[in-house]
Amino acid sequence: MSFLGYVFIKCCSWGFLRDVVVLSVNLSAAMWYPFVRWFKPSLALPQLKVNSVSDLDFKRLYKLGFRGVCFDKDNTLALPYSDGICSSVENAFNCAVSVFGFDFVKVLSNTAGTFDDKNNHWARAIEEDWGVEVIRHWIKKPGCVRAVRDAFCSVGCDSVLCVGDRMFSDIVLGNRLSMGCVLVDPLSWGSEIGVAVRAQSHEHSLFKKYEAKGLCAKPHNLLSQY
Repeated sequence: MSFLGYVFIKCCSWGFLRDVVVLSVNLSAAMWYPFVRWFKPSLALPQLKVNSVSDLDFKRLYKLGFRGVCFDKDNTLALPYSDGICSSVENAFNCAVSVFGFDFVKVLSNTAGTFDDKNNHWARAIEEDWGVEVIRHWIKKPGCVRAVRDAFCSVGCDSVLCVGDRMFSDIVLGNRLSMGCVLVDPLSWGSEIGVAVRAQSHEHSLFKKYEAKGLCAKPHNLLSQY
């Protein structure tokens, strides 16, 4: 069999197709999209937009009253489908842990810690390497409200920052829970799987349109002082 023939058969295998579909499709975000897009766009808007996690002053945010941080993983702290913290944000992540403590800095990913993550292998590897909890959730963002509420039950979600690069997953979830929502630019544009790349580009265009129209984010009493 030729090399090209082998590649073709491999790409048509159920395992390959399953991985592409599972890692690309977020039914929770797809279900929320029409409501947010046409009826409640403020749910997708952050109270704060920065280029990177490194631009956040966690000491100041703590002084304002925040008591925890819920970080997205892919393209916020790490390159997509990688379990290593990107060097450009590593110092900022360590600062957040130093300020808020290991128990109040958590990772919420739509890959690690979900049903895609067989036996939570990925989540456990991140926890061992990064030293913080990866929240387990069966419903992907923005639908995993209960999992996040339970994870931060000791401080309350309204005193927790939600930091991520995706409007219709990270930011919608954060606003549903009255968290302080921070939107960051992706660490690497176009590095996700196909469907996610198109969604990322679409969200970026929408953000520009919302800005031009003067649409406002759902207010947050602590982040408004930042």
